[in-house]
Amino acid sequence: MANMSYCRFENTSNDLQDCVYAMDDAYTLTDMDLSKTEMRSMQRMRELCQEFLDHYERLDQADEFDGQPDEMQEWHDFDPDC
Repeated sequence: MANMSYCRFENTSNDLQDCVYAMDDAYTLTDMDLSKTEMRSMQRMRELCQEFLDHYERLDQADEFDGQPDEMQEWHDFDPDC
């Protein structure tokens, strides 16, 4: 079942946290005793997490430099006589 758009990040973060807890309990990847399919999925998750971080950084920087004044600048530059 796919995550609904209004809760996809919340649900996925909970699932990712569960995976991180499982990794916390292991000393090596071998300790995790994963099937070949699970190991491939874990590797794919690593790739997707890197992509996520890259996209997040890009989007976050775009928000910071959107060319629009931030709220403090708007009030600072507000001309009540305008």
